[in-house]
Amino acid sequence: MSPRKAGALATVGALIGLGVGVIGHFFPSHMGEICAEAPECITAMKTTHWGIPAQTWILALFLGLTWASGSLAMNRKGYTQSGKSLLFAGIATGIFLMVSIDVSSFTPGKFSIAGAGLVGIGGLLGRQKNDDPDRSTGAILTCMTLVLLTNGTVAQSRAVTEPWKILDTAPALTGKEAVLEGSATQSPNRILLWADFSNPLAAEALAELKQYNSTHANTLRVFYKALALNDGMPIAMGFFCAKNSGRSRGFSEKMLRTGGGLKTDNAVNALALRSGFKQVEFEACFQNEAARKDLAAAAKKAEDSGFLSPFAVLADGPKGWVQLSTKSSLSSQLQAIFKIPTQEQ
Repeated sequence: MSPRKAGALATVGALIGLGVGVIGHFFPSHMGEICAEAPECITAMKTTHWGIPAQTWILALFLGLTWASGSLAMNRKGYTQSGKSLLFAGIATGIFLMVSIDVSSFTPGKFSIAGAGLVGIGGLLGRQKNDDPDRSTGAILTCMTLVLLTNGTVAQSRAVTEPWKILDTAPALTGKEAVLEGSATQSPNRILLWADFSNPLAAEALAELKQYNSTHANTLRVFYKALALNDGMPIAMGFFCAKNSGRSRGFSEKMLRTGGGLKTDNAVNALALRSGFKQVEFEACFQNEAARKDLAAAAKKAEDSGFLSPFAVLADGPKGWVQLSTKSSLSSQLQAIFKIPTQEQ
C-alpha cells in the first residue's frame, strides 16, 4: 500500500477517535445518545487519570494522531516517514484506553480503540525509508500538550468561578424531609442540606442559607436530611421528632441560638422543651429505635455518595443539581448559580 493510502486509513481511524473525544469533551450531554449503557458510559468518560478526565485524554491523543496521519496522507514534507511513529503511537493509544477505560459495555470506548487500531495498521502499511525527517512524534506530543494544558487552565478557572460539583443523578427527595426555610408557593429554588448539627460548622451553614434567603426575597426552600453518625444522632433525632410535630423551624431557630454543638441526649432534650415540646411527648418519640436505625442507615448511604460530615449543600440549579463547595462562600455560589437580585435591587 502506498504511504498516502496508508495515511488515509490511519486518518480515518484517528478521526473516529477524535469524534468521540470532541463529543465527550465539548458536548457531554450528547454522549448518552451513542452509548450502549448511558450511565456507565458517561461515568467512564469522566473517570480521571492523573487528574484529567478520560474524554480529554481521548481528545488530546487523537488530535495529535489526526494531525500526523493526515499529514502522511497529504505527503507533507517531514511526515513521509511517519508510518513507524504512527504504528507505535496507535498501539500505545489502544493499550492506554484498554487499561484506563472499562470498555465492556462502552460503545464510544470501543470506537476509540478501533480507531487507534486503524492508526496502527495504517502506520504499519505506510512505513518507508527515505531522507525525510520524521516530525510526527513532535506533532503528536505538541497537540497533546496544548489540549492537556488548556484543559488544566480551564479546570483551574472553573474551580475558582464555579467551585461546585455537578451531580450525575438528582438526590432522592421523598417528601418527608423537614423544611427549615422557604415556602412551597414563594420559594422556587430547592436546596438540600445534609447536616450533622452536632458540629457548629453545620449550624453556620444553615445560618448562611437563612441569611441569604432574607436578602433575596425568600427564594430558597431548604430541605434537611440528617448525617446522623456518632455524635450527630441526638440532634438528628431531635429534628426527627420536631418534623413529626410540625416544629422543625422553631426547633432549628432555637438550635442556631445555641451555636450548634448539641451532642448529648440531655442537651437536645432541653432544647426540645424550649421549642414547645412536652417532656413525655418528646421522650416517647426520642427513644424510637427504628427511627435511629433508619437515620444511621441514611447517613451512611449519604457519606458513601460523597455527602460528608459535618454538612453538604446541594442546589437544584438551572442546569440540574450541583453540590456546593464547603471551601467557598455558600452565598456567593448560590448567587452565581441562581443570579437572584437582592430585595434592595
